Amino acid sequence: MPGLTAGDRVFHVTFGEGVVEGVRAEAATVRFAGGKPKTILVSHLELRRREGPPPRPADAGTLFDVYLMVDWSANGKPKTGSDSIWYCFLEPSEGRSFTRNPSTRQQAFEEIRNQLIELVARGRRVLVGFDFPYGFPRGTAERLGFSGGPPWREMWDELSLLVEDGIGNQNNRFTVAAEINGAMTTGPAPFWGCPPGTASAFLQAKKPQPWPTDIHEFRLAEKAVPGPKPIWQLLGAGCVGSQALLGIPRVAALRDDPALQGVSQVWPFEIQAPPARVPSGDMGGVVYAEIYPSLVPPSLSEEIKDAGQVRALAEHFARLDDDGELSAAFDLSALPSESLHAASGEEGWILGAKVDDGASGGSDQ
Repeated sequence: MPGLTAGDRVFHVTFGEGVVEGVRAEAATVRFAGGKPKTILVSHLELRRREGPPPRPADAGTLFDVYLMVDWSANGKPKTGSDSIWYCFLEPSEGRSFTRNPSTRQQAFEEIRNQLIELVARGRRVLVGFDFPYGFPRGTAERLGFSGGPPWREMWDELSLLVEDGIGNQNNRFTVAAEINGAMTTGPAPFWGCPPGTASAFLQAKKPQPWPTDIHEFRLAEKAVPGPKPIWQLLGAGCVGSQALLGIPRVAALRDDPALQGVSQVWPFEIQAPPARVPSGDMGGVVYAEIYPSLVPPSLSEEIKDAGQVRALAEHFARLDDDGELSAAFDLSALPSESLHAASGEEGWILGAKVDDGASGGSDQ
């Protein structure tokens, strides 16, 4: 079957409809509904109509050419399906759109890295979103004694040194959380939430009571969207703390990769204004931004909710870009000066979250 590529929808007489995840020689890796990927001879597949809107014109003048949205996971073992890593790749000008479900963080990292290197070499401008906080509540870096550089970068570098994350998802996130607690309060705060067997004097299963009065529980961005959990919570439904501890070093590794470092920027830490459009023919670029899966309803075209969320976000940002409205999502100038300083220097912000809802810096205890 000529021209079969990742993202194509195909039909097999036994397994029904599925989505191509990769093509090599005369076979394709296809994920059929409700199952694991299967390797099928291309000659046994029938190409269906490609999903999604018609290809975007190459000269559309949008900020980005590719949208890559990632639902991260802190699983301690390889896992696929619900509550595991999913990412959606959307390249409208080529009509390419597919979701992937790597079983480990290392596999996801390598796939994303390789795709970014290839895209940048083709001159593509890529928006990459991960669904965990990129920064900690204001004052965290100072409390840890960091003063040599931007607070967000100090925290990224520290986590990159402390976190161990094996190829099979084995990791030391609870140990790292306990070490940070000991350095910040010499007690079981601010991180909390762990299995009983890992509890210690510096990390407990339940939220510390009373909460330390001089430590912010939430970031300012978390007041601008409904229902987010604080970065300090490591276990429980909807929590993001473990994902952040294990995810920030991975984003840092992408940002600092020798093949990507010169064309990568982290929003809103390294750029606060909407990113500039790369002139045609120039090398591409990558902008990393924090995303919030519940910002839009999940796509109904995916059976797994996590997959539906990253697909919906990729399509959402692409539509905004087509309509000339995506630049507004990067604009934080409406924030009060103190809040803007905190967001751009330490806390970060959620792409697409409103900047006028509860972002003035009031109490969050």
